[in-house]
Amino acid sequence: MKKYFTFLLMLLEAVPTFAQGNLVLNPSFEQMDTCPNSLDQARFALGWSSYKQSPDYYNSCAGINSIVSVPSNVAGFQMAHSGNGYIGLQTFFTPVTREIIGSEFLSPMIIGQEYFISIYLSCAFDTSAQGGQIACASNKIGVKFSTVPYSINSPAPIDIFAQVFVDSILSDTSNWFQLTGSFFADSAYNYVMVGNFFDDLNSDTLQFLPNFFRAYYLIDDICINDKPECILSSQTNELHFANPLLFDQLNKKHFINFSGGVPDKLLIYNLYGNLVYIESSFSNKIINEILMSNFNDGIYIAYLKKTGTTYKLKFQVI
Repeated sequence: MKKYFTFLLMLLEAVPTFAQGNLVLNPSFEQMDTCPNSLDQARFALGWSSYKQSPDYYNSCAGINSIVSVPSNVAGFQMAHSGNGYIGLQTFFTPVTREIIGSEFLSPMIIGQEYFISIYLSCAFDTSAQGGQIACASNKIGVKFSTVPYSINSPAPIDIFAQVFVDSILSDTSNWFQLTGSFFADSAYNYVMVGNFFDDLNSDTLQFLPNFFRAYYLIDDICINDKPECILSSQTNELHFANPLLFDQLNKKHFINFSGGVPDKLLIYNLYGNLVYIESSFSNKIINEILMSNFNDGIYIAYLKKTGTTYKLKFQVI
């Protein structure tokens, strides 16, 4: 049967290059003490630990059948914004159930200095998630600074305050949202925390399904710098998909076309999180020999990668 391709969405994402001034150790959670094998293992990401309750660490090293792998895991399906790992944490579950991740800075902030903050967030959705069904979005997710560390036994306070937070409800479960901001340090802060520091009364939610009240977000690529590189736009005019899913009538093949350079790798996943195609050898500017007519009907997600930059293309085979 002849296959037709419907172009649904093209999202260009470029991972920012962080300046040397980033105060955050292991900002994209790539370095680890141990590969995660279960939930509640945020401490395995080098330099990070739980500042309240039980945030989770996800990394592709866990393997495709693990509940803490990347991109498919207990929280749903999401590629890392960069690299192979990210943190997951609960931002709302009544009454006032929050998970917070924290880390010590490489060096303390300087009082009176302006700092720029960037963090990438993605809302999770999985009604079968272990430990509680996830089908709710929330606001008030943010970054907070401290002069003292916290822990599970001495948790960070939910005191209706954070230096930078998002006031709108983040309900996009497909893409990464960049939260940015800046502030002037009023103390020599040397610890950073990420989570929802607002109580139930001061947090808003959106239920995707009736009677689902648990909001859970993925966290990646945290940058805190005294220079504005952190908050520069993530868009780029370099490598990108161009006129995707072209059909070669003569050879009866489909091609994914791109321009702006030669990528390192192309990966295509189905909506179940299964890797169905991988390519790391390219000819000119067209990824060839992809016999998409052999793909089953359904929606697929392609990721084009080059030196830390990821471009995403969603398409349908019918």
